[in-house]
Amino acid sequence: MITIDWLDVLKLTVPLFTAVLMVWIKGWIETELARNKKQHAISRLLHDELINLTPVIQALKRMAKSASEGKLRLLSVDVSSLVSKFASELADLDPKRSYCYAGLASSLEIVNKGFQRLAVLTLSRATASSKDIYGQIDRALAGQARITASDYIAASKAALVVIKAIPPRNRYNNDAQALTTMENAIVAAEKEHADWPELPAQQGAQAGAAENQSAPIS
Repeated sequence: MITIDWLDVLKLTVPLFTAVLMVWIKGWIETELARNKKQHAISRLLHDELINLTPVIQALKRMAKSASEGKLRLLSVDVSSLVSKFASELADLDPKRSYCYAGLASSLEIVNKGFQRLAVLTLSRATASSKDIYGQIDRALAGQARITASDYIAASKAALVVIKAIPPRNRYNNDAQALTTMENAIVAAEKEHADWPELPAQQGAQAGAAENQSAPIS
């Protein structure tokens, strides 16, 4: 009969346990470092987006106003794809806060679809061969611009939730004043959106029908 001394068992198990523990510690450290870096990176991107929120809403507002006057205004807004990428990755790296990262990613997807829709409508308006449909496209442009502005503000609120959820030590700017500045930017954008001009039902159609040449680009 073979007898195994407890000392022999420890000699066999302790190295194995130590190896497993070291692998776990290494993985934990790597995950922690990756999470911290991505939280800092996304907070910097979101900070820049929020600071520039009101100008974007104003640009969408001008686009809607031009459409209501039968004019075509070009708009270019760059929503960094890195924000969605980091949000998706952080949802896995930071499960405790995954709900806010998921909310941000979902909001940004809606915003991007809105801008894509505006691009399609702008192209349709610029290449329309019949002036009879100018008014229809103008009204669609004005309406979509307002919807996209609303979605952009909603995404900005989701961005602020993410920034507040990130530990201060990992934020791009952990100064309390920075949060206040971003909150004020959202309030200003909401006021800008609340003052959105209404588009008369027939105004776009009348403007389009009155044109004898292609729509001017302003």
